[in-house]
Amino acid sequence: MKIKKHIALPIVLFIYVTVMGIIFIPQNHASQITEKIIVLIVSYLIVIALYFVLKKKEKYKQERENGQKRK
Repeated sequence: MKIKKHIALPIVLFIYVTVMGIIFIPQNHASQITEKIIVLIVSYLIVIALYFVLKKKEKYKQERENGQKRK
């Protein structure tokens, strides 16, 4: 079973952002907590957007391949 790119990449990035948040939020005292939370939220939104963009790209690729097979 092949893991699809639109699923694997966002999962890896989600785990990365979560681990970085767990590590750096308690340790970094140079910036405010609200700034740290905003950065995490924006990072999660980027990961979610990436999922939908990759999913749509894969859908178009499959449609193009199916169209070429029919001809």
